[in-house]
Amino acid sequence: MRPTRRLHPASDCLRAVGYAIDPLPARRGSDGAAWGCFAAQRAAERLMVCDQIRDAAGHVWPDASSWYWPALTGASAGPWWSTTLVEAGR
Repeated sequence: MRPTRRLHPASDCLRAVGYAIDPLPARRGSDGAAWGCFAAQRAAERLMVCDQIRDAAGHVWPDASSWYWPALTGASAGPWWSTTLVEAGR
């Protein structure tokens, strides 16, 4: 696997299918790592969504933009896991 600009935030996908996106403050997980979060709303449906990327060495990035340059320059060799959490009704 190699760094790619094709990895993008979930907000891009939700915006493309008609959700309004409102950025939210980052959240800390139970391990203290940051998650990039946003609210998404379409009609009466409201979601809270958080993204995070991790590598095998334990580095964590709250969004694809902050991950890309360390991955591209070799500061993170991968493999990488991109995780998106979605909660309804917040």
